[in-house]
Amino acid sequence: MVMIDLDNLISLAERVVKKAEVYGAEEAEAYISRTRSINSSIQGGLINLSEGETAGLGVRVVLGKRVGFAAVSSIDEQKVFKAAHDAIKIARIRPADSNFLHLPDPVKRSSKSGYFDDNMLGLTGSDLMTKASIIVKEAEDISQQITFVSGGIGVGVNHFAVANSRGINIGDSGTGIGGGIYCKAVEGGEERTGYESISSRRLFDFSGVGEIAAKRAINSLGAKRLEETKRLPVLFDNYTSSILLSLLSYGLSARAVQEKRSALCDKLDEKIAWKNLTVIDDSWMSDGLNTVKYDAEGIPTTVKPVIEKGVLKNYLHNSYTALQEGKTSTGNAARGGEGYLQLPGISPINYSILPGNKSRDDILSTIDEGILVKYSLMGVGHSNFISGDFSVVASNAFYIKNKTVVHPLSPVMIAGNVYNALKEIEIGSDIRLSFIGKTPSVLVPNLTCTP
Repeated sequence: MVMIDLDNLISLAERVVKKAEVYGAEEAEAYISRTRSINSSIQGGLINLSEGETAGLGVRVVLGKRVGFAAVSSIDEQKVFKAAHDAIKIARIRPADSNFLHLPDPVKRSSKSGYFDDNMLGLTGSDLMTKASIIVKEAEDISQQITFVSGGIGVGVNHFAVANSRGINIGDSGTGIGGGIYCKAVEGGEERTGYESISSRRLFDFSGVGEIAAKRAINSLGAKRLEETKRLPVLFDNYTSSILLSLLSYGLSARAVQEKRSALCDKLDEKIAWKNLTVIDDSWMSDGLNTVKYDAEGIPTTVKPVIEKGVLKNYLHNSYTALQEGKTSTGNAARGGEGYLQLPGISPINYSILPGNKSRDDILSTIDEGILVKYSLMGVGHSNFISGDFSVVASNAFYIKNKTVVHPLSPVMIAGNVYNALKEIEIGSDIRLSFIGKTPSVLVPNLTCTP
């Protein structure tokens, strides 16, 4: 893969802003993203390799209190200028937003980019296919009980640029590689699954991923049904514990707070969680998968506690919410998916939970009866993000009796409320890097578990 010139992207964003002003915008902002990627996959013996580039621009314009937005899946100059013109036409028919003040001004403060691995620029499709083949074979060779394996590895180099008419003109770049294996194990008439994935900003060796996934599937065989619905302690491993943070993110959004849609409204500086729980939004984590020097509006990112020793310390802001309160954005403007297609919302960059003193096994040894949840949870996206109520299905759950894992369980539905859980949880010492940040195992002592 060839390195993209970030300065050229910033220059193009600046030209789009100037063109929007010529078309009549009082203010304008251009956001450009460009990604080059290679992806390899093997599924049931079928091999697939794809290589390509996605690029596009989103332009936001302001006419009084009216905001227009248009996007185009191209960075051709003629097409992006047309998008600026379209945004003007949209703004003219949009209703006024009385809460909108203006686009963000430049902010001068320290910030840091994530790790950029130049070694990824030299990777080829053949390299990735070789790596994917190795981990798939690892899984297949574990046991004849493994009847199906699919997996793949992908690498990407990402760049984005933001410019606006108030003086912002910045950009940043990042690298990423990730891969995973999904396995099915069969014994008698029972079929169980196992999964493992790893992602990083740096090139690394995937050896062992296939073996882990296969053993997880095999270890889930012999599952028994939970006898009845019970209120039990649930120990989430450091892969599944992210459910609590994913639900918490909505409540921490200043937009949700200002619109009275957050369970954390008016709770700043109040105790909302277990006294030893500290959660940091660490936007400078060098190996963080989302680490970026600037947010999606070009504001320098920050490191700040959101919960400190159980006390709510910060809401997360973009410029829209920060200006309403006379504050500076916390650098949490975010654009999901293909970013250029979205107006900036609010999101944490990288969560970091300070680890506890006990390992997962040490915590497990304190449970007389409960459930250990590993590897996967289904249905998180259907949770009630306003109230914090959740009901998820653990497809790889294990029954704990007398401080020992006794046997695997058939899929179990687990229900509770994230805000109640935060007040009771115990944090493990085992940290895992994921797309949400760095999370440990977490024990929630009282959840409804249904067979």
